[in-house]
Amino acid sequence: MINPEWAVVLGPLSFQAEYVQAFVNAGTAGDPGFWGGYLYGSYFLTGEHRRYDMKKGIFSQVTPNDNFQFSGGGWGAWELGLRVSYVDLNGGNIRGGKEGNLTAGLNWYIDPNIRIMFNYIHADVRDRAAPLIDNGNADIFQGRFQLNF
Repeated sequence: MINPEWAVVLGPLSFQAEYVQAFVNAGTAGDPGFWGGYLYGSYFLTGEHRRYDMKKGIFSQVTPNDNFQFSGGGWGAWELGLRVSYVDLNGGNIRGGKEGNLTAGLNWYIDPNIRIMFNYIHADVRDRAAPLIDNGNADIFQGRFQLNF
């Protein structure tokens, strides 16, 4: 398996990308190979930035410049995101299908421990053997409330 990743943060603007290639020794399945990847970008409307933890190799939690307060304080942090992803699970004798997604999202960080997420996802599935799916599309509206400890 190979799996390079890349990320850059330029103040409130950030980008990241990942590619994965899996090589499988499956004998009768014809030694399939599978691959996929994504490109993601985000921008903080309120000026925050994504922090990267070099020791752990991950992005850490976002800390709003001003936490949201009902009594006229801050608005928290607001982030717009856009992601394009693709995976190809066809290889050798395996027909797992191909899927591409386009996701647009809005994240509201109320404080460092609470985030509300809204996403719109357009998915396109093709060339899958079982169950047979060819040229299937889905439009998904997704919401999530997250407590981070």
